Amino acid sequence: MGQEAARAHAHLFDHRRRAPRRAARLRVHFSSMTPSVLLIGGSSPLGRLIDAELTASGSDVLATSRVGEHSLDVTDRAGVDELFTSASFESVVYLASPTATDPGSSRAHLDALDHVLRRARDAATRRFVFVSSAAVYGTDERRPRSESSPLAGSTPYAMLKAGSEKLLVDAAGDEFLGISLRVFNVWGPGFRRSLINRLLDATDAPQLQVSESFVRDYIHGADVASAVGAALALMAPGPLTLNVGTGVGISNAALAGLAPPGSFLSAPVGPPTFSVSDPRRAQQVLGWRAAKSVADAFRAPTAMSDGGD
Repeated sequence: MGQEAARAHAHLFDHRRRAPRRAARLRVHFSSMTPSVLLIGGSSPLGRLIDAELTASGSDVLATSRVGEHSLDVTDRAGVDELFTSASFESVVYLASPTATDPGSSRAHLDALDHVLRRARDAATRRFVFVSSAAVYGTDERRPRSESSPLAGSTPYAMLKAGSEKLLVDAAGDEFLGISLRVFNVWGPGFRRSLINRLLDATDAPQLQVSESFVRDYIHGADVASAVGAALALMAPGPLTLNVGTGVGISNAALAGLAPPGSFLSAPVGPPTFSVSDPRRAQQVLGWRAAKSVADAFRAPTAMSDGGD
């Protein structure tokens, strides 16, 4: 991480002293039950897939979101305290993120995550899975990223994820397994901003830099959900970081060859950019690997697209 990015990261991470107070919004309310998994951020497309995956495997899941039946604002400390007082959870999956990435919002989010981690650990929660992002690696290095690759991401979003991972490492211990899953480019039902989804949607022709030098690792949301499920079965102590990707880089030029005619508009080619995972550690530790491919999506687009979701 360069000096400028490091200074920005340090400014962002200094959240305990300067995080602004936020007014309480919503509290969680639920009937008498003892869920085994608390899913924070369960109304997002990925949250819904994780909820379905865990429920199908036999877990009792309490999925919270900012609004809805089980509403929770993670920046509302009283609401978080009420939740952990009212129920016990063997595991927590954390998907919450701020709606903006300005320094104030990011510091408030880090402060909220720190509080949730403390309450979960004090309540004898055994596993805490934080859904991070491959953005922490940046896109300059033209080789697959392993978990030991430098954290070169300099965007506010990347630095927020890196700061969140550090909180999890600091909180983890022998009785509290903290797992950060660095997820690469997600596509599939509900992920409308994904380039793959937009190419499959005939009503939304995106601009595409048709280039061999724009390369991404695209992973289906259902595969991410299965990785989360596998992580919740781990018993190992201490902090753990794993890449969640396919390990297969696909260039925009390759996507242009797969996509139906007229499904995109050619855009000027920009600088080289590369983001591909080395997923071998996750495959070894979790016994998991991605099952769906982008090529399959274009061969059977109606089965892989949003389908109106």
